Amino acid sequence: TKGLLGLQPTPAGPGVSPGKTAVPRGKPPLPARANPWTVPSGIGMLAFCVAFVGSWIPSFWEDEIATISAAGRNPAELVALLQSVDAVHGLYYFLMHAWTSVFGFSEVAMRAPSALAVGLACAGTVVLGRRLGSDALGVASGLVLAVLPRMVWAGTEARQSAFTALLAVALTYLLVRAWKSNRVIDWLLYCLCSVLWCWMFMFFTR
Repeated sequence: TKGLLGLQPTPAGPGVSPGKTAVPRGKPPLPARANPWTVPSGIGMLAFCVAFVGSWIPSFWEDEIATISAAGRNPAELVALLQSVDAVHGLYYFLMHAWTSVFGFSEVAMRAPSALAVGLACAGTVVLGRRLGSDALGVASGLVLAVLPRMVWAGTEARQSAFTALLAVALTYLLVRAWKSNRVIDWLLYCLCSVLWCWMFMFFTR
């Protein structure tokens, strides 16, 4: 018997009871897109481990002792110090003063912030490479940065080099975003990051 409008009902397929309409077989649903932060986070964690594991074995060298000397002062003493010497490291010394007031002055405690900065820099490089090119470019860039000898070294010492690298990545990302969007807020963020970058290591202003 013909159905409504003179059309034949859809024949039941194998395993479908008579009288029931067969469900059309379409493509299976696509899997949900992966979290965009999964890969950057993974490469950042890898970079952190490469820099951090074993970093507590060597004893402090002379520049790290200068960091300990500065970070161990109270804020007033630190300001007085920066008025005469080491003003180029001012922001880093204040950060380490706050860090060491919680975690102390062991090799692990003093060097962990640099390893964290390296991990964040490599994760940011993945995001930047993805924005400028492709996912593959971002992954390759992040992995290369994670194993560069100078970057690994920066992550193993209690100095500001790893933080300047992190701010350089952030500065580049903010510049690209501001250039493409041309929004006032993005340019302001870029300027703010530039100031922090220079304050972290003032030799960059030369």
